[in-house]
Amino acid sequence: MPIDLYNEVKDTIAKEIGVYVLNGEDFYCIKNPIKKKLGTNTDVLIYSLIKSLSREHDKVMKGR
Repeated sequence: MPIDLYNEVKDTIAKEIGVYVLNGEDFYCIKNPIKKKLGTNTDVLIYSLIKSLSREHDKVMKGR
């Protein structure tokens, strides 16, 4: 996000969320995220990702 926007919203960003800002043409990390153990089974996440990708693929194919 642009540095000006970060300065406006930095107090509302949760402590575990990391932030990259754009400075000219370069991105840099201004706030590091806090690692946290996943609350969901990895298999469920993988299944959800595959399902989402399949849905997006179907949208693209219908648009042809």
